[in-house]
Amino acid sequence: MTTTRPTDTVPPTTSRPRRIGYRILLSLPALAVALTGGHLLVTGWVSTLDGGSHRFHDLAWGTLEGVVILVGLLVSLRRPTQRPGAYLQVLVGLGALLATMAIIVETDIATFVVVALVAIAGVLHPARDRLFPAGTWDGLGLIVGAVVAAPLVWYAFEQAALHRGGLPTDPHVEMAHYAGTTAAALALAGLALLSAAQRPGRHITAGSTAVGLSILGVSSLLWPHVSSSFGVAGGIAALAGAAAVAWTGLRPGPATRDRTATRIVTSVLVVALALLTACSGDDGASPDADDAAQTDTDGSAMTVTGVDYAFEAPEEVAPGTTLTFTNGSDAEVHEMLVLRVDDDETRPLDELIGLSDAEAQDVTEFRGMLFALPGEEGIDPEAPDADGSVTLDEPGRYLLLCFIPEGADPAAYEEALTGEGEGPPEVEGGPPHAELGMVHELTVNP
Repeated sequence: MTTTRPTDTVPPTTSRPRRIGYRILLSLPALAVALTGGHLLVTGWVSTLDGGSHRFHDLAWGTLEGVVILVGLLVSLRRPTQRPGAYLQVLVGLGALLATMAIIVETDIATFVVVALVAIAGVLHPARDRLFPAGTWDGLGLIVGAVVAAPLVWYAFEQAALHRGGLPTDPHVEMAHYAGTTAAALALAGLALLSAAQRPGRHITAGSTAVGLSILGVSSLLWPHVSSSFGVAGGIAALAGAAAVAWTGLRPGPATRDRTATRIVTSVLVVALALLTACSGDDGASPDADDAAQTDTDGSAMTVTGVDYAFEAPEEVAPGTTLTFTNGSDAEVHEMLVLRVDDDETRPLDELIGLSDAEAQDVTEFRGMLFALPGEEGIDPEAPDADGSVTLDEPGRYLLLCFIPEGADPAAYEEALTGEGEGPPEVEGGPPHAELGMVHELTVNP
């Protein structure tokens, strides 16, 4: 005997012009999203641009456009009355894009056009009256959704800060990579919560959330050192979150809940939250980073912290200040190249870093360089057994720069330092850290 689920009952038939208009309005953004971002779900895994350093960002955009938005659009086109929750999934994805534009203070006209088309389609939706009922919510699903969403929102704001504070020459800023990771994280956070809503289409939402988290989790495990990656711990946490959302969201209806299972799933998600929070720090800076950023006035020794991708250092120091260096990153190799700018050179920092090597050598003077593996103290590669430091004994402008390639293998540098390699290693990787914003200017006051 077959039965009809009350939640999937089809509402009264709408007029033919309304159905046609609805399908046309949703088909246009579906085609646009498929062509502009959906393909990244495939090409992102094998991208070789800048040594493959953009793969995680491509997959984040692919997750947002191909998994969150496109899947919601396709289900809304095929079964709008049986799966009205899919339309809400589209709204969550587009809402994440709008929120990202607000956070990074930039706009994209194409996004506004897509939002307008989808909004008008909502007015013509065949199940319009069933889109936003209060409905019921699964308590366990809400707990899981909240635990998954919290670190994603935190991560999203960190990525947005990287976009706002990045240099125009940073390819991740220029290609809106940090904006993409921001929007993808916000979208998955929203879907994790929406999957707890007991309305038709919730299984699509839960499945999309699990798939999206799995894509970012697996790519983080494959490339833990690339920019924006969750890292190994974060990748494991993302996969744990995906499994929990799938388990709670794909269950067949609000049956009697097993309290023991509830405790187990909640405990697993709390651990996952701790892992993801631990690895989602903006750059792994040491607790003393704020102290290092204060102005030094007495010429004492002080520590500069290198993070992904910036220097935590003061703006002004006194003559005779001795700088030491520590790598606050748990993944990237960093260096601190110290150059003094000629007294008659007045161009600002953003112009100086755009000079060619020959031009830069004409207006700067090398004063020292310290190198540090992830989580270690800086050393002078020419004298690794000595205390690594650079003394700024002459008033003027100084530049701190790092030219290590993004995602470079620390093992190659460690091998060179121990004498097992010959000279500086040739490593694969993305753009130099200086192009990602790891530059800093400080002044030695007279």
